[in-house]
Amino acid sequence: MTRSPKSSSDTANVLPTTSSTHTLSHSAATLPPRTHRKTRHHLAKPWNNLSLHVAILFTLGSIAWVYNGVETEFPRSDRADTKAMWGAFAGGWLFQLGAIVTLIEASNTAHEAPTDDPKTLAVIRKAGTRREETYLTLEHWFHPGQRSTGWTASAVQLAAASIFTVSVVTGIPFEIYGMSRPLAIVIFWLPQVLGGSGFVIASLIYMKEVGFAKLNAIGWWVAFWNLIGAAGFLLCGLFGIWDWDTSSWAESASSVNNFYGGIAFLIGSILQTIEVLNT
Repeated sequence: MTRSPKSSSDTANVLPTTSSTHTLSHSAATLPPRTHRKTRHHLAKPWNNLSLHVAILFTLGSIAWVYNGVETEFPRSDRADTKAMWGAFAGGWLFQLGAIVTLIEASNTAHEAPTDDPKTLAVIRKAGTRREETYLTLEHWFHPGQRSTGWTASAVQLAAASIFTVSVVTGIPFEIYGMSRPLAIVIFWLPQVLGGSGFVIASLIYMKEVGFAKLNAIGWWVAFWNLIGAAGFLLCGLFGIWDWDTSSWAESASSVNNFYGGIAFLIGSILQTIEVLNT
């Protein structure tokens, strides 16, 4: 607004005008994604919070994996294997979407947004007298500059989820039509092992981002439970490769690890949702 002159006779000397609407840039944009969540100016509606969408996608995916584990470990009908297959299919693709959005979020917080180019402005949010600018250009999200630890973890997680998704896709013909054991190992079990290994690495990197000794941080527990879930999925694949014809216990071990892995991922996802809603 514009203030009044010092006197009615001196109309030439007017104090500078200050706009009631000013622009906020992402001042914490160079911070790691998990730290950035604590310092960003949240939008008025939580549904516009990208971090919340990430948490919801992983929570829904974990629920699907828990359903898969229950149908596998405690079959209640002749169609339990088919139900478990579709649960795995849904969980795998929800994890894939969550990993994609996570990398976008990490890329968008890895460096400062340009503030002098109006052509790159994609979304303007007005709240009272403030306006927040969000830049959605590929150049901003995928700028070839130095990446944070969170971005590295997100990239590893996306690669792991992409590999793991191969197993949930090939699991459909595996369950419906069956396949030879060598083929099942190559296109079904091996992607689980590689994807699970990637999830383990990503969880350790996320834990490093928070701090290995910061047990009082909710982000540490998110990474911890994701690590337990990743280990479960990795062991599920390893025991699946074991010859079930001669080692019946391997099938049970694979099922058990898949079951607790899904539960661990669900706990981590719920904690991640709580973290987002409280930052």
